[in-house]
Amino acid sequence: MNSDVFYPYYRLEMPAFAMTIEQEQALYKINSEIERFLFNADKPLILSIGRADKRKNFEAIITSYGQDKELQAMANLAIFAGVRKDISQMPDDEKEILTNLLLLMDKYDLYGKMALPKKNDPGVEVPEIYRIAARKKGVFVNATPGENFGLTIVEAAACGLPIVASPTGGPKEIVGKANNGLLVDVEDTAAIATALKKIIADRTLWDQYSANGIKAGAEDYAWNKHAEKYVEAIDGIFREKSEKFQAQTSFGRKLADAPLFLISDLDGTLVEGDDIRGLDELMDWLRQNPKVVFGISSGRNKALVQEALKNIRW
Repeated sequence: MNSDVFYPYYRLEMPAFAMTIEQEQALYKINSEIERFLFNADKPLILSIGRADKRKNFEAIITSYGQDKELQAMANLAIFAGVRKDISQMPDDEKEILTNLLLLMDKYDLYGKMALPKKNDPGVEVPEIYRIAARKKGVFVNATPGENFGLTIVEAAACGLPIVASPTGGPKEIVGKANNGLLVDVEDTAAIATALKKIIADRTLWDQYSANGIKAGAEDYAWNKHAEKYVEAIDGIFREKSEKFQAQTSFGRKLADAPLFLISDLDGTLVEGDDIRGLDELMDWLRQNPKVVFGISSGRNKALVQEALKNIRW
């Protein structure tokens, strides 16, 4: 993820930090959008973000919150389930999911405790959503069972939000390595609620998870760090293979030490049907310059290349 966009929540308080007008507008808009749903907007904010997709398992998050009165007293809940205008006009699968979320909100009477905003801008507003939740000492929940990676987990962590997620797939690797949250069975609504209460109630634990997530985001999952590690890995492989290649064969040493590679197309360049004028002169030059590596690049298969070159005096 882009560390210039997904940065720690406390940077806003740094004397040298200045937000752009676009960021200020996004922060004001999103904060207002969340708070209009809530009676007490100062409480910690449990957050989940994703598409209106069955696999995101938003129903389990709402159910875990709705069934636990203690958790409701401790924190608010905000679910950003994609973008919607008129649910009745949406595709059937999204319509079903969003309708179920609203029905669960009504079932557990979560009015004033739960926000279900209608839209967000992934480019500008989503980073501010994470930071708003972090400043409120909240928690990010990714309840997708078997998540392959979990980009939202990395983004939330970089902004300083502790995590509750599944103990499988990408979340297991990310949270297990970063130690920035709790891994629970996301099909078990009671387990989700217990994990959330543990993090929210223990400020020392929250601070530890927040700091660990920020560190992991900066050191392991930022694009520049990823690129540095990738180049380092490739360079190591190249050095190992190059040394092995040079040590094994004299031909390998010639390739590795060659000052010049001359690679030619075949048809229409090296030969033109039966016309091989100039090839003798080229071969003489190559023999006089033994350090030059000569190669042929052709769309033909090996047999057809050999057939085309059978009359060349090598």
